[in-house]
Amino acid sequence: SSSPVKEAPEPCQEPVSNRPVIETILPVSTFFAPKLDLPSHRDLLGAPATVQRVPSMTERHPWLITLSAIAECDRHPAAGLMLGVSRERLGGYLSARSSWTSGKADYSCRSDGVTDFGYLWASGRSRYHRTSFTGGMTLAVTSSFALFAGAGYGRMDVLWEDTRASWARVEDLSDRGLLAECGVTFPIRSFRLSAGISSLDFRRYSLLFGLGWTLNDRK
Repeated sequence: SSSPVKEAPEPCQEPVSNRPVIETILPVSTFFAPKLDLPSHRDLLGAPATVQRVPSMTERHPWLITLSAIAECDRHPAAGLMLGVSRERLGGYLSARSSWTSGKADYSCRSDGVTDFGYLWASGRSRYHRTSFTGGMTLAVTSSFALFAGAGYGRMDVLWEDTRASWARVEDLSDRGLLAECGVTFPIRSFRLSAGISSLDFRRYSLLFGLGWTLNDRK
């Protein structure tokens, strides 16, 4: 007798669950939360430290050097140079002026012609000699103008020539002694304009005019 044919078993099917399917919903804050780019540990350790350099006092307020040509104007003018040094608001200066003529005299006399040995017989020629050396302080009141004031030694000689070609210093027309001066300075970029007044022995007055240039002005 023939053996019965066995049928292949049916595949197992996954049991169907009667539970409702619940979808996972992420919270809204997950989508709208800000993303923070925080430095990593390696970035913190490897970042070089930066040090900001603070300029020194000399760099912030350097010494300014000003060289000016200055003229002393009256009946007997003179001209020279003024050298000024300043820092922030305060400074100082030195000045020298001359008439660039000879002041050498062989003897002295008075304006009436009287000398130690008699009278002067004048040839009609005359000349004058003027020199001054001063120093003082400067003060920058504002950025638009500054003041200067100083004192020193001044000399103004009037000389007459006699008929023997000798020169005599006229004592009562000449002055020597204290020279005081003051004025104002106006900066225009790197240039400096100056104007003032000087007094020789508080008897002879002159006007001062100057034009200068600041050598190391960074403006």
